[in-house]
Amino acid sequence: MQKSRPIVLPLFAALSVLVIGLVPISSYAGFDIAFTVTALLAFISVGIVVALTWMRQQHHHHRFGPANSVTFLRAVLVCWIAGAIGQAGSDWASWFIVGIGSIALALDGVDGWVARKYRCASDFGARFDQEIDALLILILSVLAVQFGKAGAWVLLAGLLRYLFIAAAVIVPKLAAPLPTSKRRQTVCVTTVIALILCLAPTIEPDLSNLIAALAVATLALSFAVDTVWLLRSGPARQGKENPC
Repeated sequence: MQKSRPIVLPLFAALSVLVIGLVPISSYAGFDIAFTVTALLAFISVGIVVALTWMRQQHHHHRFGPANSVTFLRAVLVCWIAGAIGQAGSDWASWFIVGIGSIALALDGVDGWVARKYRCASDFGARFDQEIDALLILILSVLAVQFGKAGAWVLLAGLLRYLFIAAAVIVPKLAAPLPTSKRRQTVCVTTVIALILCLAPTIEPDLSNLIAALAVATLALSFAVDTVWLLRSGPARQGKENPC
């Protein structure tokens, strides 16, 4: 139990930031009490998964690290966006999602930079970062459908990561680590950008549908490339990264 303490402070700090922002955000965007409940439930779920994963791997780490703390901040932003699920659509609500989503995207590069600068990169940190990316894509795709910016097919963008994990249970070769890939990282970032653009009030549904379709197709192709590589080549010898 002593070794699990390093995660307590960043977890509590992230929760504090989340709670402090709930009232002004709900007032600004015109959200009701369900926004607060959904955001809190989302963060509690993320926090439990992260804490349990950390405690299982704590023998590899001496501290939670600044890079993972930045990723926790990104998790707070993603949970705020999750709170918009089920809320009435409005320009204010849309701009809130676009603004917070853009900040979360910008911070996606900060945690990696911090990890390299302070030499605290780890498999746990890389996985934490990638799963927050996957959660953000899922939430943005749900909101794209909710706000009428794309058809239900856009949910595939958010579900691909989780379908891949489910497939890996059936086909163990898909659970093997992948080599680091700029292509994979670029596709992940462009998918987030595309979904954020779709949700902007100034983007009409005809254009947002096209942008979303291109994003889904590109992401699906990226997953297909990784799937074929794993089935043909087996585990990578160098690097360790999950598909996105």
